[in-house]
Amino acid sequence: MQNQPTDTNDDLAPSPFDVDLQVLAIGAERVNWLASLIETARADLRPRDFAERHFVDELAINKWRLLRVYGMEKAVYEHQLATARPNSAHNAQGRPAEANHDLYRMARANAREHDGVILAALSRLEARFHRQFCAALKMLMSLRRLNPLTAISLEKETLPCAHCSSSSVPPSTTQPKRSKPGSGQ
Repeated sequence: MQNQPTDTNDDLAPSPFDVDLQVLAIGAERVNWLASLIETARADLRPRDFAERHFVDELAINKWRLLRVYGMEKAVYEHQLATARPNSAHNAQGRPAEANHDLYRMARANAREHDGVILAALSRLEARFHRQFCAALKMLMSLRRLNPLTAISLEKETLPCAHCSSSSVPPSTTQPKRSKPGSGQ
């Protein structure tokens, strides 16, 4: 994973599969967390070729973008709570006298005159990244289901011994019976 430029590897060509993660990170986002997310996805889903690796990376990047949207939404609500005028009426425990006053202030963030436009845009982004995540997962699953080379490599991975994996006939197929009709075999 090429996440940060290094002085010692300047003459090495970047892997064609990797993108400079600095391009995907905004501001103070932690590039190493994004790299870890991508590496975890690759380790868990074990892509076998270029297309599978593309979809696995797309899953991880869309998850990263979803997490960013969640963080932005949280920041909007926290800003709304921090900048709202405090309620002057408090009960004996020091809490606002109105029930759910903090929730009401957060709900006001959805108003057009407050942060409603921002929250609506974040909601659209959330839906977009979720759809892209689901589409990439669906494509990865379809590719694995339809790619015969992947199916054979999956079977070879689960074989108990080297003898079985060296067979020229995939284990899922059966060899035709070689007995002659009427021979009793």
